[in-house]
Amino acid sequence: MDIHHTINYLQTLFPDIRQLPEKEIQAFIIQEILKSPYPRVDHQKVHQLMGKDYVPGLFWLRDRKEKPAYLSEESKIPFHLWLYQKFEAEADQLAKNPLLALAIAQTGKETILTHALHILGFYDSDHIMFLDKIINQEFSDIFRRILMLILTGDSLFIFHNHREFNELGRQTVPLILECTKQYSFRDRLFQSVAGGIIGLNIKEEKISTAPISLKNNFSLNQTTIPELCDKIEVCIHDPRKIAIDCYNEYYNEVINGKNVTVAWMTDDYIQTIFELKFIEEQMTYNLSLTFTLIPRYDSYSNDASYADVMDMLRLPVLERLHQYYRSGRFYVCRNGMDISTFDGYRMSEEVYRLLNHADIVVISGARAYEMSQGMDKIVYYTGIVVCKSYTESITGFSKDSGQLIFLRQGKKEHSFENFAKRAERKMHTDDGLIPVAGKTAREYYEEKYKRQSTL
Repeated sequence: MDIHHTINYLQTLFPDIRQLPEKEIQAFIIQEILKSPYPRVDHQKVHQLMGKDYVPGLFWLRDRKEKPAYLSEESKIPFHLWLYQKFEAEADQLAKNPLLALAIAQTGKETILTHALHILGFYDSDHIMFLDKIINQEFSDIFRRILMLILTGDSLFIFHNHREFNELGRQTVPLILECTKQYSFRDRLFQSVAGGIIGLNIKEEKISTAPISLKNNFSLNQTTIPELCDKIEVCIHDPRKIAIDCYNEYYNEVINGKNVTVAWMTDDYIQTIFELKFIEEQMTYNLSLTFTLIPRYDSYSNDASYADVMDMLRLPVLERLHQYYRSGRFYVCRNGMDISTFDGYRMSEEVYRLLNHADIVVISGARAYEMSQGMDKIVYYTGIVVCKSYTESITGFSKDSGQLIFLRQGKKEHSFENFAKRAERKMHTDDGLIPVAGKTAREYYEEKYKRQSTL
């Protein structure tokens, strides 16, 4: 099947494009896939906040085609086969939905995958190939959008493939919080970071953008609440597990600060419930604190969406935070990121305004850490558990360690740089030599805060 069959198929989904030249059809389809459900901020404001040299990611998808040395073992598979396998894995996930399964069966799985690969070869209005516009950290979001457009005609159609997992988390985390109601601020903070290990095997079997280690997984559906509490407790009180610890800086700057406004960007569903409790306790202790929460616009991967957060606020364990929300001290952003990470170029006007207004920004998640370097704000990075190969290389800690990171990064600074150096640079850890970037978070932390990290 050639590309003209794909064009003909797309014309059945969008009858208004039938009379357009093929190059305009291609540009239209790319725009449909990359669109946002909200007005985006202009690039000038992005550069004011993120810097003129801002690039939201470690490398481009096209680099996989060129097979640079820093991709290591990942570069061994032929690029076309890699693309096919990723689309096939996404299609298999979508097939778990009865309506989408019917659409896949009617069109034919192989036909759908061929259409998807053809669309990656489309050119936009600036004659840039679609494939060359995609940052590697975003490919899973974009690939799913491509398939949704082929199947439904709507690239923003949402399939909640983590609904059951998140519901299990909604039932479990409040019980953990009840068991740990006497926790200190520091314990609550690192409890939220360790929340990323809970059910790691379930989350990552459905979507992953980098090779992952499950050595430190905390089972969610095969462990009792007391057992899970004990595992988390052992983890957060083991100094070898806390790789980077900027809690003291956060305590002085935020928890004990005066009239501080914090913008907090969330990530995983389970971590978000823990983070909400931590925020509630800070606001109860310091009545001058205000927080703005920025969850995802909708449900992407296992992230917490706006609707999820509004539902979480109805949990009895977060009753006081709900009061702060009703009084206006705690605000929830409606137009958060429309992908499962951070990308400054996809910010809504609302997100930009909230980040620009904040005294302190907290960003949760390893991919968001990779994609938000250089912000003209003091940023605390949380929700990072080292278990993926890319996180390993930019932090300087082994992915088998499952170590937790809470890092303060200064205005306009980059706490890691030159990811491509991992092709030739190695660092010693307790798990052996690992490939690392030209500068790692471990080195940034040790130099800036004059403290040794844990290996």
